[in-house]
Amino acid sequence: MTPLHLIGGLSLIGIISRRNRRNPRTYTIGKVLKEESGVTISVNPVDGLDMGELVASGEIAASPKKISALLWSMDEYPDWVPRVKDVDTLNESELKRLDYFVFEAPGGNRDIISEATRSEADGKIIIKFKQKEGVKYAPKEALTRLTLRQGIWELSPSAGGTLVKYKLRADPGVDMNAKILQNMAAKGILALFSAIKAEVK
Repeated sequence: MTPLHLIGGLSLIGIISRRNRRNPRTYTIGKVLKEESGVTISVNPVDGLDMGELVASGEIAASPKKISALLWSMDEYPDWVPRVKDVDTLNESELKRLDYFVFEAPGGNRDIISEATRSEADGKIIIKFKQKEGVKYAPKEALTRLTLRQGIWELSPSAGGTLVKYKLRADPGVDMNAKILQNMAAKGILALFSAIKAEVK
């Protein structure tokens, strides 16, 4: 996950489109897209969003607090999150933060202002993120501003460490075959989970 929230989250790793003029229905809703290295990725239907919502889940051998701390340190994403090129933190507190992201995407780099919140109950940690409108921040280069990117990280204690669930809705703003976009999204999410596992060892 950006940020899988780029992310994370963050991440910005799963890339899916709600506008596909060339081939809008060549995808599978409610079915598993990919299973690899203990991570399962599927698609849920969403009204008004042709490509639906990507959902990934898997177990990681670390505590929810340790994974949460990693995901919450969004200013460090360029050091370990695939495709994240730059992050500027605009505002940060223990439970809420605002960050400017630049990341690699099909057709050229994208940027976004992302607002994230963190909460905890009964040992489960939740990090939500969404694009923030009305924040003036000039991009550092010619970039395309994303208009849709929102999701959630759910971190629940498990016998092996933490059950991690990642949900993402996003629109890269390009016309591309839906199957290609989904495959790219799935590969990006798998890379994100692998990166998290490597960081929390």
